[in-house]
Amino acid sequence: MENLENLIRKNAHQLDIYEPNKDHFDRFKKKISKPDNSKNIKMVILLAASFLILFSLSFLFTTNSRSDALPQLSDMSAEYQEVEFFYQVELSDKLSELKTISCKQTLPDTTFYNELLALNQEYTNLQRDLATTDNDERIVNAMISNYQIRINLLETVIISTKKYCF
Repeated sequence: MENLENLIRKNAHQLDIYEPNKDHFDRFKKKISKPDNSKNIKMVILLAASFLILFSLSFLFTTNSRSDALPQLSDMSAEYQEVEFFYQVELSDKLSELKTISCKQTLPDTTFYNELLALNQEYTNLQRDLATTDNDERIVNAMISNYQIRINLLETVIISTKKYCF
């Protein structure tokens, strides 16, 4: 460090060849003493915009999470939680099995996809109905029946697809 200082002191006459303008220090003092309001206003606007965005996102998130929070069978009791888990695993297994079937020919009848979508929509409607009623046993039975129908539909499609493709 001392070597650098010595080098600068020895060569100071070569480094100080440029002098600032005469009014340089006066302009510098004005800038320091005069507060820049435009930066303060920009900062306030940016801060307000940030809060507005944060508030909007939190409002959207809470609104969407409330509308998506349809009651599940598992919300009612541990027994129904077990039942729902069983049927969800079964559905997932059947869908996976259907995807693994390789068929080089196109299937002539794909209306089962529309039926499956309709059953899924019916299940969502049943969830909404369950939310409006006080855990009506008829709706719970209809939800379980909906799971069974979807599984039976997938089993039928898997069997017919295997016959058709192999």
